[in-house]
Amino acid sequence: MYYKNEKEMIQKIKCKKYAELEEWEKVYLKEYVKEYRRNKRIWHHEISTDFQKMEYKF
Repeated sequence: MYYKNEKEMIQKIKCKKYAELEEWEKVYLKEYVKEYRRNKRIWHHEISTDFQKMEYKF
């Protein structure tokens, strides 16, 4: 899937359920979650419950 920019990509990926993600999206999210943990205030209010649950799988 093609995304216009990184912000759109994050938004689209966060809307999907973890099981529906493609392999590269899972890898990307692992990196994103690491970064998110370093800086908790980023998008804190935007993160869906699915994304929060997923965070603890890594």
